[in-house]
Amino acid sequence: MIGRTTFLSADVEHYSGDKKQISASLPIFYNPRMQLNRDLSVLLLSGYLESNNIETMCEPLTGSGVRTLRYLNECTGDFSAKMFDVNPTAVETATKNI
Repeated sequence: MIGRTTFLSADVEHYSGDKKQISASLPIFYNPRMQLNRDLSVLLLSGYLESNNIETMCEPLTGSGVRTLRYLNECTGDFSAKMFDVNPTAVETATKNI
């Protein structure tokens, strides 16, 4: 499954260089290698929502907010989301992504 959600994030290649490792110098956290994890969490939430209702979901330490954005864009159901991060740049980016 490839997500249908577009979003703003840090340029991982620029900050990681040739290391192929996520750099601590990223202005906001985003790990492209976690795509499968995000795909699975979207599938699991979609399955859960087939027989359950939720009012609000919460993502602490949201980083770019991609996981929550995918939930909102790709899962059926009428629910809201709260995203939090201690990094002001992450909060600003996640807000722009909405």
